[in-house]
Amino acid sequence: MQKKNSISIIIVNYKVKNELLECIKSIYGSKPKVNFEIIVVDNDEKKTIEKDLIKKFPRVKYFKSSKNLGYGAGNNLGAKLAKGEYLFILNPDTKFDNNVIDLLHNFIKRNKKVGAVSPLLIKQNDDSVARKFWQRQWDFESTKEVEVCPGTCFLISKKLYEKLGGFDERFFLFFEENDFSRRIKNAGYKLFIYPEAKLYHKLGKSTSKNPNSNKFFQKSRFLYFRKNYGILKAIPTELFLRINKYSLLLLLILLLALILRAYRLSELMHFIGDQGWFYISARDMLLTGDIPLVGITSSHVWLHQGAFWTYILALLFRIFNFNPFVPGYFIAIVDTLTIILVYIFASTLFLKKTALLSSFFYATSPAIVLAARMPYHTSLIPLFTILLLFSVYKWINGKVIYFPISILILGILYNFEIATFSLAGIILILLFFGYLKKEIWLKKIFNKKILFLSFISGLIPLIPFIIYDLNHGFPQTVKVIIWIFYRLAVFLGYPPLNPNAPGETWTTFFIFLQNLIKNFIFNPSKELSILILLIGLLFLFYKTVNNRRKKIKKINYIFILLFILVPAIAYIAAKTNSAAYTLIVFPQLMIMLGILFSFNTRHKIVNLSFLLIAILIGLTNTFVLFKSNFETNRTFRAKIEEAKQIIDVSRGKPYNIIGIGEGSQYESFTTPFEYLTWWQGHGPSKNKEELKFYLNGNTDRIEFREK
Repeated sequence: MQKKNSISIIIVNYKVKNELLECIKSIYGSKPKVNFEIIVVDNDEKKTIEKDLIKKFPRVKYFKSSKNLGYGAGNNLGAKLAKGEYLFILNPDTKFDNNVIDLLHNFIKRNKKVGAVSPLLIKQNDDSVARKFWQRQWDFESTKEVEVCPGTCFLISKKLYEKLGGFDERFFLFFEENDFSRRIKNAGYKLFIYPEAKLYHKLGKSTSKNPNSNKFFQKSRFLYFRKNYGILKAIPTELFLRINKYSLLLLLILLLALILRAYRLSELMHFIGDQGWFYISARDMLLTGDIPLVGITSSHVWLHQGAFWTYILALLFRIFNFNPFVPGYFIAIVDTLTIILVYIFASTLFLKKTALLSSFFYATSPAIVLAARMPYHTSLIPLFTILLLFSVYKWINGKVIYFPISILILGILYNFEIATFSLAGIILILLFFGYLKKEIWLKKIFNKKILFLSFISGLIPLIPFIIYDLNHGFPQTVKVIIWIFYRLAVFLGYPPLNPNAPGETWTTFFIFLQNLIKNFIFNPSKELSILILLIGLLFLFYKTVNNRRKKIKKINYIFILLFILVPAIAYIAAKTNSAAYTLIVFPQLMIMLGILFSFNTRHKIVNLSFLLIAILIGLTNTFVLFKSNFETNRTFRAKIEEAKQIIDVSRGKPYNIIGIGEGSQYESFTTPFEYLTWWQGHGPSKNKEELKFYLNGNTDRIEFREK
């Protein structure tokens, strides 16, 4: 009859085959007197150890998990399979120095108040690991009561392990032993290190195989503090612990970004007709209770922008009593926070150096800064674009729930600017590619739950458009799709239906495009900006076919390139002289520059030169922005003063504001002054009045004369 096992040794393996085999060999070599079993839970994604393990150690119980469960969950699984009275939790990157099992078993049997006991962990040079992690005053010879038993190795009764519920499986890696030790002590037991038992430990051998170790460490640390000390203490603690050279540099970049976006904003904020249209739309929504379904018309009068910006303005006006400055500061703050997402996303796909440079370029790009100083219906596009990048990237990396999230974000973007529809083309390209390659991330979409969520996610942001279309012939949902394909056909050579229709020539379009690139990259030089852009694109192409850095996947470069080229082609096809259409490429263009200027060679002087050039570009752009007063010809403060003059001259009489000159044909031309005069107590009349004020489009000034 086989004797009952007293100890179940549980080893969770992850990509350390050789170390595991050496560890098990040393266990048998230590010749424990107590009966034991060895259970190996294999967390590796691939089967790499089963044959050799069973061949060399047939008595070992091997269990292959369905996926990488994490360290705590792997041990919990092993504990369920265990038959022993005690559980011996053991890392595979360890090696027995003496009869550790018997020594720890005898110790815990003699002391009823011992919850768990660990051996003294030592490195190959006989230096104690505890010297780094525990009290330096300890002589490492006497038994030591501790607050935490190292998760590398400890002995605990199975009864107590099960009573406490084992490891908290929310800790994927790291801090699971801190949490478990805390629960052992709270249950009234003590924890010890028994130095007579010694165990060699190749520190970090297993965790180094996981490229996401640092992220798991930070996530688990925050979870530990949140679970045991509450969210209010956990957040500041985590923020403090994350301070390093990268976070400090990012903080400086954010500070610079906020200054550039908020400096003298109440004086220098741009305030054009289309902005005024949305201000009045939001005001009327609050005053009348009527919720608009669409926003201002696009360059094609039958097609409207969405009403989401109206809703956001209405919320801000409700909170801040219709103050016209508040939307400007709101966008300045949101765009500054967008930089954090740019940094996180860029550091996820590439290096932290790349992420910092991407953030710096985003913070100082004149085109981005000026867009962020102008509260407009397009102002939130960069935020949702980087969220879309995140979401799509998560989806094609196996997290299928991010597919409906991507569809939701596309719908939101479409409400801010219909030209963002071009981003849907990227989803279609990925779907087609996934079909050809028979990718798992595509197959997972064809699940009833995911398909339903995707449908709902796409429907919700389009509800205002759909309601509007029911009474207007479906211009926003059906006709617009037909029109998009028509524009593509014309771009590819199909003759336009109306050849005499006014539009941009290729000459005027490319002149505008060159100036746009200059504002994107390096304001003082159009030629240098175009050169940097072309080199950046070529470098991305190069990295998609010749990537020697194993830490960065080739698909990451392809991903950024795809999110640049598809919107760029759509923009060229539209051939429209409008910077508003370009906000969907802000984040990815700046990441492209970050990739280019963080390029590492074997020569430190070359690397340093790239870094200095990047810093010089950003600081020069900053200087130019301040010097040009952020390209403001007519200050917002001046418009407020003119609005006051209108009120003073009118002396309470009803009046009209009429547009004359350039741009006066547009419905929204006079809306900035209509809003500002209303905000200050006496807005224009909707009826025809004798007293009239004229807004001259050639000077952007009010002419005070009666007719």
